[in-house]
Amino acid sequence: MRTFSEIQVDVNHASSINDAEALLLYAVELDAISAPQAEALANNSRGLALYIQGDRPAALSHYHSALALYEELGDRGGVAAVSSRIGVVNNRIGNYTEALSHFHLALAILHELDDRKGVAGVTGNIGTLHWRTGNYPEALSHYHRALALSEELGDLRLFASTTGNIGIVHWNTGDFPTALSYLHRALELHEELGDRGNVARVTANIGNVYGNIGDNPSALSHYHRALALHEELGNRSGMALVMCCIGIVHSDTGDYPAALSHYHRALALHEELGERNNVTIVTDNILSVYVQMGSDSEAQHLLTTMNDLHPGEPRSRIQRAVNRATLLERSGNLDAAAATLQLALSEAHEHGLRSLTTSVHKALRDLAQKRNDFAATSNTTTSSLASPKRSTARTRRRNSLYKPNNARSMLNAKKPTSTWPCFILPYQNTLPTE
Repeated sequence: MRTFSEIQVDVNHASSINDAEALLLYAVELDAISAPQAEALANNSRGLALYIQGDRPAALSHYHSALALYEELGDRGGVAAVSSRIGVVNNRIGNYTEALSHFHLALAILHELDDRKGVAGVTGNIGTLHWRTGNYPEALSHYHRALALSEELGDLRLFASTTGNIGIVHWNTGDFPTALSYLHRALELHEELGDRGNVARVTANIGNVYGNIGDNPSALSHYHRALALHEELGNRSGMALVMCCIGIVHSDTGDYPAALSHYHRALALHEELGERNNVTIVTDNILSVYVQMGSDSEAQHLLTTMNDLHPGEPRSRIQRAVNRATLLERSGNLDAAAATLQLALSEAHEHGLRSLTTSVHKALRDLAQKRNDFAATSNTTTSSLASPKRSTARTRRRNSLYKPNNARSMLNAKKPTSTWPCFILPYQNTLPTE
């Protein structure tokens, strides 16, 4: 039987490359060692393996067991590592307050221990939390601090992951050339390191950028490569995220049945995994398809069921507002549609989302033109009541403005592209216990 120290070395290596199968095997080995420290590391290893495989509730259960044991042992490094991992899971499922609390606890301990590598990792995790909540300037600030620390330490793995995360933020804010530059560099580094999990993640994010610039064949090519890797690795969460992205491409090209098929498969996985934020994102994408198809009753029904969902990312909320405005426009409530779009525009400005700001501005311009047309038609109709034929003709013209396929429709004037929500999450450092 191997010693605790021998197994611990292998656990650290498996953690660094996200090897869930190896972590589970090492946990079984640790079970055979009758010692609290071995039990703590076994729980920690199982927690990370289950997190990698997408089982968030089970991961949290093992992490909390490990945390209690590390606290009993007085192992401050273990407490910091597991606290960070608990923060990562809570961040992933949308419990941001809980996540930040655990990140700050871990960061304080790591500063006490002068663990600069740990500080770099948790700083990056806090950056990811700010990314999730739409505070992109703060996310970039934390990522660049983590990048500088990882470079000083010569930690190529953390440097690669943080480089990719910076690329994601630039993608979110519409700076696509800069995003591609960072993402391609990150991909090269992950391939060099043999980190297949992050190769899949970055490959999908490169697909996102190509989708944004309208290169759908390149986007699909990258998505299918990423999906195959996630399937090989058994990463159900990654599979769900990429299915969502593939659904967006099909939606952009007008293949709505294929889009809905991929969205519903993604939704089922995210619900099963308890990923509330991603459930909201995919539900918003399904809503977009219903609106694009002109299935207003289905769209309205779906909107009424979304009140109890997680609020979602800023981009997701803005897209939902645009869809709600489109439905209001079609029902003839132009003032309410304009008010809804103004709120969406304010949020896009607040979060520095340039591409969405442009899209919402265009929707407002189209709506303003429509309101002018409506006012002109209404005035002419009122002054022509004595002429039934002319009045009927103008009524037909006015009503045609609200048909889903009308060229003036806010939505159909320009179909949404994959600018709309499709997120492959930034890498989050999981701090293997040393």
